[in-house]
Amino acid sequence: MRVSKYILICCLCLVFVGCTKENAEQSDVDAQFSITTRVASDLVAPDAETQLTRLYIGERKSEHNAEDLHCNRKIDVGNANNVHLTDLYASWYKFVFLTVPNIEGIGKAVFSEETPGANSCDMAKMMVDYKAVLNSDQSNGDVFRKVINRWVKNAQVLSEDVILNRLNGQLVIDMGVPEDQFEKQVAKIKVVIEQTPTKLYILDNDKDEIVTTIPSNSSFSYESVPQWGVNKHHLITINLLPSDLQGYILVVLSDGSTLPPFSLKGTYEGDVIKIKQNTRTKLEFNGVHKDYFDVKYAGFDNSQVGVDDDDWDGWQ
Repeated sequence: MRVSKYILICCLCLVFVGCTKENAEQSDVDAQFSITTRVASDLVAPDAETQLTRLYIGERKSEHNAEDLHCNRKIDVGNANNVHLTDLYASWYKFVFLTVPNIEGIGKAVFSEETPGANSCDMAKMMVDYKAVLNSDQSNGDVFRKVINRWVKNAQVLSEDVILNRLNGQLVIDMGVPEDQFEKQVAKIKVVIEQTPTKLYILDNDKDEIVTTIPSNSSFSYESVPQWGVNKHHLITINLLPSDLQGYILVVLSDGSTLPPFSLKGTYEGDVIKIKQNTRTKLEFNGVHKDYFDVKYAGFDNSQVGVDDDDWDGWQ
């Protein structure tokens, strides 16, 4: 297994949003975390050019009894993967590490909350806005997270390697070789995704769970132009949060006509297709004379093709 780590200590941007930093009795506590993401079978440091990494620090505070976890400290990690904290005091903390896509025109706005702009310090209301990914060109759509609870004591140095795991899944549609599948030349293929979650809570209920909002009524469309006459499979890749897949495919022919929509359902009596955490859901198109898709589930390292176990997460 290859492990990519930098030895630099990053310049940290400490963000105080919506509430001020309370004064607390400081101790000589230090904490240092080395951050990597699990990508297939490798551990890789976040890429500051294409990803944004943030550390949320949650505390139990009696003066904020309306919040189970008070979070007024959010640290944006820069060009290195090491976080060094010196302003802690002896207490219990919840640390949430998040790495999200750095999408042009969106930036840090992908770090959101239940009510955008409310500037809440309630950790339970903090979220990731995945709609920005769904509306993007889908070249960068992975969200990684790790949640840890730690007691910090006086005169203690807390040092830990933190491995973030991928939360989203990926839909890969193999339309086959277009000239073999369709009688007329195809001008474009349009995939429409419906009823998919668009927001993700940063907390995991202490069970490594993925908690999303109710799927949005919005639909998201992705168009592609297949090559014709080159004997090449046409693949469409879309990053999605875990959920039941809903949607359809429209095939537009070169004469301007459109074939009847192909529903995104499996071959076994039109069964529901699942988008699973850290798993590629691969659909194989059966052609114009069949109604559904062959479905395979695989890890991001392309292992275990055909696995249909909801508990399998792609790296075990």
